[in-house]
Amino acid sequence: MDNSFMVASIESAFFGVSQVLRWLPIPPLRRFLESKDRLHQYGVDAFDRYVAQYGRDSGRKDLLTKILVPKSLDEALTDFDVHTEIGNLVFAGTGRVK
Repeated sequence: MDNSFMVASIESAFFGVSQVLRWLPIPPLRRFLESKDRLHQYGVDAFDRYVAQYGRDSGRKDLLTKILVPKSLDEALTDFDVHTEIGNLVFAGTGRVK
């Protein structure tokens, strides 16, 4: 998970370079660069499981329901945004003190 934020920073500052690096056939480099994708995929999978189990408007009193059911259309998030937010929340919940 730590790598996903480093990758996001690299992509933000050096997008072209990061895209070229993804083409290099160096397994440790590819695994590092794909860390952000894996974290996002975790969010997609968790979101899909939640929606399959409870639906989008379950009436549950939990954080994900609050994210999925906005008070107004101006506050609505796309599914991509929700996947990203889930990944960020998982990352935040696994923080460690150094």
